[in-house]
Amino acid sequence: MLVVAPFSPAASLADIADLCRPAAADKRLLILLACSSRLPAQVSGDRVRFEQIVCNLVLIAVAYTPQGRICIDADWDELTSALVVEVADTGPGIARMAGFACLL
Repeated sequence: MLVVAPFSPAASLADIADLCRPAAADKRLLILLACSSRLPAQVSGDRVRFEQIVCNLVLIAVAYTPQGRICIDADWDELTSALVVEVADTGPGIARMAGFACLL
């Protein structure tokens, strides 16, 4: 069941970065967080689900990145009024078609 309420995306992302840093540090990986100045102070949504999804993406990046860094970038799309979060890493990546197979 979704629980929709106002929350701070910047604070949630900072908490996620802090939570995942020990796992990253064990592999000598750096976690970087960048929040755009366009990011609103609060958005309405399910904070717990948001944090679960982003945390899972970051931990997957940690698991499959042998060296380098994981970047969490957050921005606000004013055209669609949507929060945009990207998790990128310096790992080998997933072949384009293999990525689609994972989503099916």
